[in-house]
Amino acid sequence: HEMVGTDLNPITTLVLETSANIVPFWLVIGCVVGAFVLVFSGLSSSAAGRRVRESLVFKVPVLGSICRSGVLGRFSAAMAIMVAAGTDIPTGLRLAAAATSCERLILETDLLAERVEQGVSVLEAGQSCRMMPRLVLYSIQLGIQRNELQDNLHNLGQMYSEQAVFSQSRLQSVLLPGMIVLLGGIIGMIVLAVFLPMIQVITSLSAS
Repeated sequence: HEMVGTDLNPITTLVLETSANIVPFWLVIGCVVGAFVLVFSGLSSSAAGRRVRESLVFKVPVLGSICRSGVLGRFSAAMAIMVAAGTDIPTGLRLAAAATSCERLILETDLLAERVEQGVSVLEAGQSCRMMPRLVLYSIQLGIQRNELQDNLHNLGQMYSEQAVFSQSRLQSVLLPGMIVLLGGIIGMIVLAVFLPMIQVITSLSAS
């Protein structure tokens, strides 16, 4: 402060305060990460907790789309195998959902299978489904009516798998530039924190 002749600029002050409290800073970060891991581990211990965890993951931009497409792709491929093996529709729905390990889909599919067993059409029985899109329900219903269920399910599985791959590519294309920008911003702030006091000193001496 005496060299500069006035208060330090906010950037230099922030860098100095961060460096002086670097140990508490990383302790806080470690505690937050640890708490996050513990919460997610605790949610994995029950079906209801896993449904909550899946709901949170599916809401994450890009990542949620990847997970959702992956689940639907595995479901469609597994049900196509069940149909090829001669399994009835309700049993095929339950077994295919169980193969995805997605608790939300398992719960919805179980309710869907119960209504199908009562004689309700797949499209009508899935009106309340949130995890399973209308496209999947419509394709299953149309496949049943036209005796093309296995082909429809194979096409659905391939489509959702391609969507997952495309979303992964988009995520990778966003992450790398984002990390470069973040790292460049941190380095730029450190450089500014070093040189701004010098500029303040020169300005102060010129003014005097």
